[in-house]
Amino acid sequence: MQSKIIGSRKRIATRKQSESSKCARALGDKTAKQASPNLSSKIKPWGQFPNDRLNPQNGLCLSALHDAAFDAGLITLDENLRVVLSKRLRSFFPQPALEQNFVPFEGAPIRRPEKLAEPEAGFLRFHREEIFQS
Repeated sequence: MQSKIIGSRKRIATRKQSESSKCARALGDKTAKQASPNLSSKIKPWGQFPNDRLNPQNGLCLSALHDAAFDAGLITLDENLRVVLSKRLRSFFPQPALEQNFVPFEGAPIRRPEKLAEPEAGFLRFHREEIFQS
């Protein structure tokens, strides 16, 4: 049953995102033609927090690259929803592809959702304290 829920959520997220960017990608230029789809990223990991799985405040709309970096603790968001890069991510610089995909966003606020709930401050605090590799 769980796989049906996950599959349905991904289809719904994909359909909603294609409808004129209602779920605007949090990082990046929403007007640019992106090769990668937006993902419904979770702030607190699904596996560890089943009660927060369907909470819309536990979600961010990120590209696959930014989602992977967020999950790995290479990027996070501060109290003002600005992007913070980890020392671990910076240890890979200079590397043009990484710099081009992360440095322009450092210190910039994410694009806030137009119709969905804002990310929960407590969830973001958890991410900064428990997942982020400062």
